[in-house]
Amino acid sequence: MKLLTYAVDVVANLAPWLAPLPTAWLVADRTTLHLGWPLAVGWIAGATLELLGVAIMATALDLWSYQRDKRKSDPDAPLILAWALVGLYLVAALLLVVMLDLLDGLTTWAQAVFPILSVAAFAVVGLRYDHRRRVDAIDQDKAERKAKRAEQRAKKTEQKASATEPEFATKADHVRHLLEAEPDISRLALMSKTGASASYVSELVTEHRTNGTKGE
Repeated sequence: MKLLTYAVDVVANLAPWLAPLPTAWLVADRTTLHLGWPLAVGWIAGATLELLGVAIMATALDLWSYQRDKRKSDPDAPLILAWALVGLYLVAALLLVVMLDLLDGLTTWAQAVFPILSVAAFAVVGLRYDHRRRVDAIDQDKAERKAKRAEQRAKKTEQKASATEPEFATKADHVRHLLEAEPDISRLALMSKTGASASYVSELVTEHRTNGTKGE
């Protein structure tokens, strides 16, 4: 079953790249036959049309996926322009592949398709660049919001800690309080929590132990 799934995945990834080849050949054949272009130029025309078609369709699907999953606060994608370019590609392909065989008077219009496709190509480049900027801005905004939330959580935690920690008039009172609460606390911990010097902590620890011994 896994082998079958892998094989289908390979076919699914390969087929979209093979599908434009027949159309590219048809465009090359029709432009050579009806427009009198050299075969090499016809192949360039066919390859250009199909590569542009792949770019247009991929861009339209990217924008559609973004528009479907975006947050309400995120900017809209120019889907209308993207699908208009898809329609332009389909019209151009049908004109060059089918209509030239049906209507001889379309040769002039067929040649006009290619300047229009040049404009469409630059439109695709602009759409992709604009979408990349849009996604980068959203990612940056998410990162800033995440950092802000982390900062707010840290502040709340610090406020809670300071609210539960009693205030002491002197460092000595703080050290004595900790010694009463945690008899086994280390001197290093006392220094860290109170900011008292090592000699001062040692003196207070000795005092605490002496008083405890007297009490017993």
